[in-house]
Amino acid sequence: MTAHYPVLAVVFPLLAGVVSSLFPSSGPWSRRWGILAMFLCQTLGLLLFLQVLNHGTMVYHLSGWAPPLGVEFKVTLLGGFLSWLIGLVGFLAYVGGSATWVHQIGPRAPQFQALMFVLLASFQGLAISNDAFNLFIMLEVSSLSTYGLIAFGGGRAYLATFQYIVMGTIGASFYLLGVGYLYMKTGSLNIDDMAKILEALPQSPTITIGLAFMVIGVLLKMAVFPLHAWLPNAYTYAPDAASAQIAPLSTKLAVYLMFRILHDLFLGSVPARMPDLSTLMVVLASVGILAGTSLCLAQRDLKKTFACLIVAEAGYMLGGLWLVDARGTVGSLYHLVNDALATLALFLLVVAVQSAVGGRNISRLPGLFQISPLTGTALVLVGFNMIGVPPFSGFFSKATLITGAISSGHYEFVAALLLASLGNLVVFFRLFELAHFQTPSSGFQPEGNGHHKVGALALLIALLLLVLGCWNGPFMTHVLWPVVSP
Repeated sequence: MTAHYPVLAVVFPLLAGVVSSLFPSSGPWSRRWGILAMFLCQTLGLLLFLQVLNHGTMVYHLSGWAPPLGVEFKVTLLGGFLSWLIGLVGFLAYVGGSATWVHQIGPRAPQFQALMFVLLASFQGLAISNDAFNLFIMLEVSSLSTYGLIAFGGGRAYLATFQYIVMGTIGASFYLLGVGYLYMKTGSLNIDDMAKILEALPQSPTITIGLAFMVIGVLLKMAVFPLHAWLPNAYTYAPDAASAQIAPLSTKLAVYLMFRILHDLFLGSVPARMPDLSTLMVVLASVGILAGTSLCLAQRDLKKTFACLIVAEAGYMLGGLWLVDARGTVGSLYHLVNDALATLALFLLVVAVQSAVGGRNISRLPGLFQISPLTGTALVLVGFNMIGVPPFSGFFSKATLITGAISSGHYEFVAALLLASLGNLVVFFRLFELAHFQTPSSGFQPEGNGHHKVGALALLIALLLLVLGCWNGPFMTHVLWPVVSP
């Protein structure tokens, strides 16, 4: 049974999606089934991670066909942890977001839920697939699921979905073209095979063009400035349950795909072999960090503020991966985990705030702490993490990135990180001041205690960020460094 954990992590969510689509549009059983299936998905991810932790890397050949002919799943320590993280985020996002289904999704809930499971399956495939073309397939399945989930928002979400379709299609096409160029030189699609062949080949224009196409495609998926235009509106106008599912994982797995290209396919040699390209990417990341933070400062919609934060966070991780120092890569991967949890907490806070004060415009925030103390406390703790206050994990990820940047001589990246932290300080202290030091003014009376439940869930995630920060040394030493420097 344990030998089949990798394929079960992908197949089970697909089967759960099929079952979900068969439920009637009304009644509680669909939601109960969803909670159970999401819990089982994260349990499978946890079992897979524990198996890799105890017994080393797992390799699974689909249908018994070994590469280069067959498709291979390869679960490293980091891949296993990401599989668990994907399941955990999916479960928590489902529990916290399902309260919004009645008003935002209505009778289309079974179809919406089915797409959520398909999205989860594709994310699992991105985490563990060891085939360059299969990664493209998983990337496209995740994109198609995301388009559908965003479009459920109706109204302005349709235009946002169309913009995402255009940019997503361009990004996927670039990635696929890059895979095609490398296939011409290697004759293989298995990442380990391709890496061995590419290492023995002299540098050529074909290889350079293939790398360039793949990198550009992933940059579009990461929403790195100035290729970010599709993201803020897509995440803002999507249903809240969809945003809570998509935002924490979509761009983060694109970052992981960039790591796979640089580290697994090209064996970590690209930044050192191409210093000009490395400098360009770090400068692009630095500009993206400042641009994303500036966009946050200009917003009045709480959900759009948090969506713009993702643009800045993508720059953090991109810059770390292209630093000519392993500490940059470790910091980038650690920030990936930190940001996945923090983004989930932020988008759950949007749900809680809307339920508590009747809207998500920042002007509705006065007195939030009095109305919903759990939500107000969670906002403070998650804000501290985003600013980089120790001992939250956000501090240690930024500190590791800064150490790698100084060692590499990229002081512009250091300046961007410090200025972004200052910008986050302004963004969140503005929210703190409204929520904690002003009295309620809208007169809105929340119905039920839904905001308390979702606020408690966001608070739980904030505490997980605190635990991750306190555990930063063992996590980097035992999970990240072995993958970066095997």
